Amino acid sequence: MKRILSMVLMALFICLFLPSAYAESNTEPDFKTFYWGDAQTIVEKSNGTPDYTGVMNTQVANYIAYDVSLLGMDAILVYYFCDDGLFSVRYMFQEEHSNEDAYIDDYQTVKSALDKKYGTTLLEGENWSNDDKKEYYANEKGKAVLYGFLEYYAYYLNDRTEVDLTMNSDNYDISLAINYISNDIKPAEKDFSGDL
Repeated sequence: MKRILSMVLMALFICLFLPSAYAESNTEPDFKTFYWGDAQTIVEKSNGTPDYTGVMNTQVANYIAYDVSLLGMDAILVYYFCDDGLFSVRYMFQEEHSNEDAYIDDYQTVKSALDKKYGTTLLEGENWSNDDKKEYYANEKGKAVLYGFLEYYAYYLNDRTEVDLTMNSDNYDISLAINYISNDIKPAEKDFSGDL
């Protein structure tokens, strides 16, 4: 009886506190020490009480977030969970600059760090809204980003994770973010058909 009880307790411990079944193949963690599919309790046990929590608007998912510093810049680190566990992580940089070109320097700093970690990008580049803007703002790319005429992007891909770095602007608010997305776990979309 003691043996059965100890086996049940051990199984319960493994389910609650050890990395998910995705880690069983002895692969490298998908993000820091975490694997896609990990429970929210595992992330909170490692990172502590979240600074922010919430529910996704269009997906059956929730998030927890922490104020952090990354590469010497202020950021918010967000973990996203669905019924199948951790499926995405995002760094949202919070740096503010009076000179728009400083945002491009931030982008290059982050991209260099990602290149060092993940190697060659699958895709990268600049996306201009049109050729006229590209010509006019050729020497003022920071302003082009601020006005929404230019976006920067870089994508990395491995067997389990898509990593994308983006910089763009919405309503003159420049956004720089890194997204880590599971290739296998996807949250369900919310059904809004009852709203019609």
